[in-house]
Amino acid sequence: MKEIDYLKLDPDDLEIDPVNERKSNVHPQKGENSLVDSVREKGVIQPIVVRERDGQFYVVAGQRRTLAAQIAGRDEIPARVMEMDDAEARVVSITENAEPFDKSVPIDDRAKAIKSLYEEEGWSQARIADEIDVSQPTVSRWMEPAHPDWAGTLIDPDEDGEVNAEDVPLGSLKLIRENTNSKEKREELVKFVKEKNIKKALVERAARRAENEADFEERLDNIAEELQEGETTVKTDVRFSGEEANQIERIMKEYGKPRDEVIEELTRKGLQSLGLLD
Repeated sequence: MKEIDYLKLDPDDLEIDPVNERKSNVHPQKGENSLVDSVREKGVIQPIVVRERDGQFYVVAGQRRTLAAQIAGRDEIPARVMEMDDAEARVVSITENAEPFDKSVPIDDRAKAIKSLYEEEGWSQARIADEIDVSQPTVSRWMEPAHPDWAGTLIDPDEDGEVNAEDVPLGSLKLIRENTNSKEKREELVKFVKEKNIKKALVERAARRAENEADFEERLDNIAEELQEGETTVKTDVRFSGEEANQIERIMKEYGKPRDEVIEELTRKGLQSLGLLD
C-alpha cells in the first residue's frame, strides 16, 4: 500500500468503496453543531482516503465527511489517493474508526468487516489486531456477533430481526453463548436480557455461579425479579490523573471498552477483593 497522489476532488463525483466497513448510519446529521454545519463553514479539514479503479475514485475512509460535503454543497475536498488491494482497503476503513470508545460505527458493520478479513483474506485474529493496532481481545470482542454459534439467529450481522447486537452488550452476548447449548435458547435469553435491561455485570454474575444452562437461565430469572422489586443505584464521580489516568487509557485500548465501563468494572472487582461485594 502506498500513497500515489494528493488531490482536491468534487465530492459529488465520488463513490463509496464496497469494502468500507460502515454500511448503516452513514449519513451525517443535519442540525446545529453537526458535521454538515462544520463542513459547510470550514470545509473538510482531514483528507479522505480514496483508491482509483477505471477512472473512478472510491472512498475507503472518510465516508461521512464525503456525504457531509455533498449535503453542504462543497465543490472540492482534500483526498489522499492510495494504491491498495481489498484487504488493505478494509484495514484502512476499519482503522479510521478503531478507537474502542467510538460507537459511531454500528456493531454489526464492524463485525462483518472484521469477519471479511478473517474469512476472505485468511487472516488470523492476531494478524488483524496487529494490522489495525488494537489488542487481540478487542478483535475477538468485535467479532462476537459473527461467531458461528450466532449464525442464522437474530444476532447474526446478516440477519434482520427484532433484536440485534446493538441491543445487548458484546460481553453479555459472549456469556450467553458460552452458557447455552442451542441457538433457540441463546435467542430466547438475548431477548430476555434486553427486555429486562439486565446489565453485563449481572449476566456475568449469573454465568460465574451457574452450573449448567438451566441454572444459568434460572439465575437470570432471579436477577430480573430482583430488578423488578427495585434496585439501588449508586452514582459517583471518580477522577483520575497522572499515571492512574494513563493506566485507565491503556485498559480502555487493550480491552476495547469505554471509560465508564472500565471504571465500573475496576470498582466492582476492588470491592469483591475486599469481601465487600458478592
